[in-house]
Amino acid sequence: MNKGWIAAALLGLLAPCAHAAKVVFDEGHGQQFTLAQRLPLGLSGLGEQFGAQELVSHKGVLDKAALADARVLVISGAFDPYSEAELAAIKAFVEQGGRLAVMLHVGPLNGELLNRFGVAVTNAAIREQQHLLGENSQDFAAARIDREHPLFAGVNKVGFYGVWAIKAQAEGLMDLAFTSDSAWIDLNRNQMADADEPRDAWPLVVAGKVGAGKLAVFGDDAMFQNAFLKGDNLRLAQNLAAWLLQ
Repeated sequence: MNKGWIAAALLGLLAPCAHAAKVVFDEGHGQQFTLAQRLPLGLSGLGEQFGAQELVSHKGVLDKAALADARVLVISGAFDPYSEAELAAIKAFVEQGGRLAVMLHVGPLNGELLNRFGVAVTNAAIREQQHLLGENSQDFAAARIDREHPLFAGVNKVGFYGVWAIKAQAEGLMDLAFTSDSAWIDLNRNQMADADEPRDAWPLVVAGKVGAGKLAVFGDDAMFQNAFLKGDNLRLAQNLAAWLLQ
């Protein structure tokens, strides 16, 4: 037998098999901004950050069968709540080693989902008085980020465009990005920092381990839409994809 052929065969046996990971984008809960959309508010650019992985737009129920062979689940901009069975399936998926990224459009609507993982969310959006990205007080850059975490490696300025404050309340999770201490919760939605409205350095990004899996939550979904996926927001999306796939 040809020795060269034997060597090649042995190398083939020893080489690791490279299988694309399945990345599921949930689109069955009223999402208006989707993976296929190349429009300014679409998520096609975010999908591209997962490289050669298998990307799936899932429009049905998120049950055990839908997540059986998935590596990553992305929930961005859900407008409809998840059923009790779906919440249980999502939690089990992550605890057993799956990776979940959640980007909020309507924070309180996703409160029960986040609560399952020990993440709290405010009942009104955050407005800033510092680090504004224009005239709208809802569009601003984080005042502080945790650059020691892999999500923020090489990142200096992260933009948010209508964000809810979120907070880690479970072991294994960390708050990673914050507003200035003059940001406020606009409870009456009059766009003014009234004296009776709470001000603080609000957390905007939460990430960490849940069981054998990983979780990343962002208080904003616009930050990863095509129109805003540039500069450090793009670098953050690249880091996110890499971290979820590790």
